[in-house]
Amino acid sequence: MAVQSGVSRGLITYYFRDKQQLAHELLARYLDGIAVLTNVTGTPDERLAAIIAAHCSPWTRASRSSAWSSA
Repeated sequence: MAVQSGVSRGLITYYFRDKQQLAHELLARYLDGIAVLTNVTGTPDERLAAIIAAHCSPWTRASRSSAWSSA
């Protein structure tokens, strides 16, 4: 996981005592993001665009940065 995210293993273990705590935090953040999506307003097209942007942005940025770092 550390290699995939581009950080050292020590950095992960500094912030998370075990895999269960890390998994809990990841799930909590993911669910918080989903909860925010229920408050999106606007036309159906605007709502869909906002939901897609909010949901995909973290992964899009991560995949772009890893692609650049491996080049």
